[in-house]
Amino acid sequence: YGSLEDEQVEHSIKMTGPGFMLAGSQEKSGRSNIFVMEVTEEGDSIPIGLNFPNPNAENATANYLLNTGRDYICVCTFDKAFAQGTDILVLTFREDLSPLIRKLSGQWDESGSCLVEEANNRYLLLGNRNNASGNTEMVVYALEKDGLLVTSSELVATIGGPNGDLIGKRMTRTPDGSYAIVGTQEVGADTQMFLQFLSSGFSVGAPITYGSSGVQAGRDIDVGADGGMIMLGINSFETNSIISLIKTSETGDL
Repeated sequence: YGSLEDEQVEHSIKMTGPGFMLAGSQEKSGRSNIFVMEVTEEGDSIPIGLNFPNPNAENATANYLLNTGRDYICVCTFDKAFAQGTDILVLTFREDLSPLIRKLSGQWDESGSCLVEEANNRYLLLGNRNNASGNTEMVVYALEKDGLLVTSSELVATIGGPNGDLIGKRMTRTPDGSYAIVGTQEVGADTQMFLQFLSSGFSVGAPITYGSSGVQAGRDIDVGADGGMIMLGINSFETNSIISLIKTSETGDL
């Protein structure tokens, strides 16, 4: 897929009807724009797409899609005006790809990672931000919407490491109603995959880290049939890298 421009896909989902939806970015004239497109079940592109340009600065990308069964929500990262950092942008649309827009303006640079449904028309959005100490920490926003309109957004949790970066990538809901987050912890030259639990009341536990020599990065997470966690990551050492898959108990034990 693609055009004469440079496109990059960050996430894909099954649509409510037949076909799939892809989200990412398209670079044009030195600017990276939000890009969403639909393809058929056979893989043919559908001649309809969302190309949302950034009027403020240089970079914007669509990072994650969620099919609610009624419509679609897209989590994006978007440059602030006058190149003063980044914001999280939420687009809501149906299959005609005509979006309504909600910007989550934080005090710090923020980027969007993913979204999970908490209850009917209520969602939790996982993102990251650079805090006052210069470290990266996770942020969790609670969103409510009515139809396509996001009616409210509230920051309900911030999760940081004691002396390094804690970068959240994906989040899933567990059978007991809490949430599990996978990502990458960076402390100096030490980089490990982590598992972070967040209760339904947004209480934060201590992160559980996994890894050996080299660089481990967490990329995705899901709940197994037995209630344990299944985490996908990348393990890199020197010039080589491999895909890693970790299966834990429901509490994160190996």
